[in-house]
Amino acid sequence: IYGAEAQFILADTYYRWKSYDKAESQVKSFMQKGTPHQYWMARALIVLSDTYRAKGDNFQARQYLESLKNNYKGSEADVQQMINERLSNL
Repeated sequence: IYGAEAQFILADTYYRWKSYDKAESQVKSFMQKGTPHQYWMARALIVLSDTYRAKGDNFQARQYLESLKNNYKGSEADVQQMINERLSNL
């Protein structure tokens, strides 16, 4: 699958299907490939955090969210809102 949005959609779909290992693997593969589309990478990292939380690893979930919060330079309000909502629920 090609395209940053497609990479995110695939990871998100695995997460929604509760295929957490596949979702994690998909995001990590996307991270290794890299992308200039930081919005979709940020969304994928949020899915990765959700995946860790679903697997009971709140520490990893929080680490990814805090790193994203501190390093994401995009101005999209939805990403910041998703990060803040998830951090408040951990």
